[in-house]
Amino acid sequence: MQDIQLVYLSRATSYVDRAELCSIADDSARRNRKNGITGALIYCNGYFLQVLEGPSDIVTALYNKIGHDARHCDVVLLRQTFDFARLFPDWNMASLHEEHMMPDLVKRAVDFVNTVGAAADPILTPESRELLAEIRESLAAETQPRVEKAA
Repeated sequence: MQDIQLVYLSRATSYVDRAELCSIADDSARRNRKNGITGALIYCNGYFLQVLEGPSDIVTALYNKIGHDARHCDVVLLRQTFDFARLFPDWNMASLHEEHMMPDLVKRAVDFVNTVGAAADPILTPESRELLAEIRESLAAETQPRVEKAA
């Protein structure tokens, strides 16, 4: 089975605090570990940005299920590719909340969300891929210690 990487953005239907985000990520990590899925869930400025990586059939089914989750709406697929290196190979589901992001990273994430929200045809640009890489590095440096490592 070929692996796939999906990246999506969605609008939260209500504010999500750090504890709730961690709970969502912990529940996801337990399920993802069994299925070989890795990724990250970021909450910033009322939006979720999520990266899902793993077996294409499982990730695609998960993405379709996520689209019906009442905690968010306006789900926009930003990237779907089979040609990738995992961004979050060490985490079954890392989480990063805006409260624990460096101010510059928050500003860039908000700018990204606002740009995608205004785009007629949203795609991941080199700048947004760089932002995801910085988020990964932030997690790796344990500036945000609430992560679930992949088994």
